[in-house]
Amino acid sequence: MSNKDFLNPDDNIDLTAGADEESMVLNLDEVNESPEFEVLAPGIYDCIIENTEFGKSSNGNPMITWIFKVTDPQYAGRLLYNHTTLNNEVGLGRLKKILARVLPHVSLAEFRPREFCDSGDALGYPCRVKVRIRPYEGKKRNNVQDVLAPADTGAGFLDE
Repeated sequence: MSNKDFLNPDDNIDLTAGADEESMVLNLDEVNESPEFEVLAPGIYDCIIENTEFGKSSNGNPMITWIFKVTDPQYAGRLLYNHTTLNNEVGLGRLKKILARVLPHVSLAEFRPREFCDSGDALGYPCRVKVRIRPYEGKKRNNVQDVLAPADTGAGFLDE
């Protein structure tokens, strides 16, 4: 079996061996249906915003899903997910903090979540992500606790 990291989208794997899509043949015998991966140690990691998606939570509430790509060398390319619900003061406060810290050019007065996500304006912006470990369905999972300004912005300690 290959040493490739199937969970890392930047770790390209040539499964087609030069074949086009119509003649592609895959051997799925050795593919793990639920691959395990090492959780990141609790801490603060340099990241970029990989994607933002507007959608609904499992309860039907509007939310933004933030996808962060870790740029720290030890875990470079790993993805972290953060969900910001938009139906209460807690979620709206978190959204405002992320925008003010990482994307200060975005208007807070007339913020349109779907338009913001669809535009891709946030993609590639640097930030730092505070991560902890929590149990989820009997397994250890990373949990994004906070999103901070990039290290080189000179943000004060009160922003963290």
